Amino acid sequence: IHDIAESFSFEISLHYLLIHCLNSSVVLFFFFFQAEDGIRDAQESRGLGDVYKRQGINAEYGASPDTSPTLAMSYTVHVHIPEGVRAVVDLVVDTGGDYPAPMGVFGYPLHEPDTAISIPDFQWKGWGGPYRVLKTLQDHPVGVTIHRDRQPAISPVWVGPGSHVTLDNVTGTLVVTDSGVEAAGRPHRYEYSVGLGECEDQNVDLVVPAKYERPMGFFGLPMQGQSVQIPDFTWWGWGGPHRVTKHIQDHTLEVAIHQDRIEEPVVTGNAGPGAMIAPFART
Repeated sequence: IHDIAESFSFEISLHYLLIHCLNSSVVLFFFFFQAEDGIRDAQESRGLGDVYKRQGINAEYGASPDTSPTLAMSYTVHVHIPEGVRAVVDLVVDTGGDYPAPMGVFGYPLHEPDTAISIPDFQWKGWGGPYRVLKTLQDHPVGVTIHRDRQPAISPVWVGPGSHVTLDNVTGTLVVTDSGVEAAGRPHRYEYSVGLGECEDQNVDLVVPAKYERPMGFFGLPMQGQSVQIPDFTWWGWGGPHRVTKHIQDHTLEVAIHQDRIEEPVVTGNAGPGAMIAPFART
């Protein structure tokens, strides 16, 4: 009875408020929304996990990818440039049209005159007769092209594992040679790594959000349940009247997951150092 009386009293008060507002030529509308689980304003955010739950990706900080094996990188290309040249290099995987999006390493920084670049063991789905089968990079050629800061584009060359590619800065061409100079791998200063889930039908782009004229990052990485070490990407931009070097450090990466035989990414988002990116679960 007490509850009924309170409800009846509330209804009378609400009707009185509405009539009073109408007489005063003021109309008030009240909207009540129930917050969706995982994005309540009253709760402290748990980081990127909340964002990805809304988008279908499960990617959270806290579970270090260091516990999983590192993505295999057994394919090495040696790149040689003259001293003092500001440049980045693209290494493009030719999937023969099987994969609908770009695949490879784009905008890899050339910090030294001689750089050894380890390319991940890319995998993708393609047609093998009437079936979709898993294809791998193995010893397939990759396209190599170098981009100099604010200079004309250089035509790519196609090389195999262990090749040496040298920039002739006078002619603006790339020469495939066996230079005899074994380029050394550069240690990663920022120790920036992310973990990937496992799904044979999905590949992921990890894109550096640099305001640079060229794409930068890993495109079409296979999701093999392993961690990926992000190189120390650098790019050049304006700092006042001068061109200055900018670094990835702890900037977030733009993430896009691609599903086999679907041209556009099935989901996008962002991830920072230490994030774990799980495959998109189709419902």
